[in-house]
Amino acid sequence: VVFSGDWIPDHELARLGKMDINSQTNGPLVDTEYRTSQKGVFAAGNVLRGAEPADIAALEGKAVAHSIKQYLDSDAWIDKKQVIQSNGTIEWLVPTVIPADGKLTSDHFLFRVKEFLTNQTLTVKQGPNVIYQKTYRRLGPNYSFKLKGEWVQKLDFTKQIEIKFLDD
Repeated sequence: VVFSGDWIPDHELARLGKMDINSQTNGPLVDTEYRTSQKGVFAAGNVLRGAEPADIAALEGKAVAHSIKQYLDSDAWIDKKQVIQSNGTIEWLVPTVIPADGKLTSDHFLFRVKEFLTNQTLTVKQGPNVIYQKTYRRLGPNYSFKLKGEWVQKLDFTKQIEIKFLDD
């Protein structure tokens, strides 16, 4: 268990453990079950990205506990995963990886934006196909926003996943 009280993720153990690092957050790259790239190692909360309120970090801790229990009960580890590409106005997205089984421990993803936005539509695309859209009335930096994960079940794991705003 690692606790972080800084504004950036405490990612030293992840780097030393040769885990894949999320280039947007500098924390470990995790899938929707909070699994890192190293078998048996999970991460959640401010280890993934800094400056998250305690209630959100605690809820992720509760979610990751469920994933850890499943792993301890079965020793199952999914290596086949799809990384979500996000860029433009999106500062970061967590989790950033979807396992091939499409399983979600949490019903949502969290993201932050780089600038203030109004009436912007976020899209999830695979190639030219839009598989999910949601319009956000107001978004601002330094706040986390939820992106519901109901679209994960519609994914084709042979195609790239991209999340961005229509205007990006």
